[in-house]
Amino acid sequence: MEKLAVHFGGGALGRGLVVPLLEQSGYEVVLVDVNDALLERVRADKGYDICLTDAEGGLRTAHIGMLDAISSVHDVDALRGYLGRASIVTTAVRRENLRHVARSLVADATEESVGKPVVCAENVEHAGELFGRCLRECATTERQTACAESIVAPSTMVDRICSATWPEGTLVNTETFHELLVDSKVMPQTGVELIGVTDSIDAAFARKRLLLNTFADASSFLGMQKGLSYLHEAIVDEEVQGELAPYLAMFDTLLERKYGYGADELASWRERYRTRLSNPLILRDISTVARDLWRKLGVEERFAWPLLELLDMGVDVEPGVAVLVDLIGKSAGEPAGDISRRLEETWGGDERGRRLLEIAERHFA
Repeated sequence: MEKLAVHFGGGALGRGLVVPLLEQSGYEVVLVDVNDALLERVRADKGYDICLTDAEGGLRTAHIGMLDAISSVHDVDALRGYLGRASIVTTAVRRENLRHVARSLVADATEESVGKPVVCAENVEHAGELFGRCLRECATTERQTACAESIVAPSTMVDRICSATWPEGTLVNTETFHELLVDSKVMPQTGVELIGVTDSIDAAFARKRLLLNTFADASSFLGMQKGLSYLHEAIVDEEVQGELAPYLAMFDTLLERKYGYGADELASWRERYRTRLSNPLILRDISTVARDLWRKLGVEERFAWPLLELLDMGVDVEPGVAVLVDLIGKSAGEPAGDISRRLEETWGGDERGRRLLEIAERHFA
């Protein structure tokens, strides 16, 4: 009997990471998206190609076969049928679009909908809990509520550098490295060979969040101000990395003290991330990384969160704050007074944020 997976999200991460892992684990995959032109192309080609590379050089192309590619808007009956047959549902749609996936799962809940495992491959902490809230909010009937409560959605950690070529074509450039882990406390087994489980999902997420995501974002914001075009250029730029060094150095302290990582382990991961991000064969446009500055400065987001955690531990974070203020000043494109007011709005409503704001104000020009 066939193993069927329904995947929501035809962007770079979905087609570069999640769908290949499903296909390579022996699943037939149905891609669900809202981009009709992309779906038509994938159907015509019975899939799409990925170009795999690694930091040491070398390229190989693989074709990722698809059972079908359908629209969540125009192919509702077909989607309902596939969901009824699927043994797993996956997503890579970004945080703000998870509610649309939740609506698709509960809108016409059937007996076949009950108990579906859903792996949300979003770069969002506790994505499973977020998706669970979306499910409950979408449920308006007793049947839908029962369906929503039966769906198993664990927290996840995802990692693979992917770059899509759409609309020029469906090719996705990606790397040989990948991680897709789920919280074993919620889902002890995924049923998918290449999607793993971990007892320490929070530690894995924090490690990747800081040493890869925050590192890449901070490098990109400064690199874009220098006129660089691609992420890999910012990673190897000595001036950019020199400016960021005091801020980045604080991440090891947090990962060691809160999550139990050893110094050697962190050094190994840090080097692995730098090597991967500096790969010139993956042309990740720097503007697709250096975006949403003010959202990423939120008290629970990647720029401020590590400093706030260290403040709670009694660590002197002033060197890191000084770097962050400089990054904001160069990237926001606003006068110092306007930046100060925006930070007041962003951090001032939180007790810990106000402590960080006091330090930051000492570094405004």
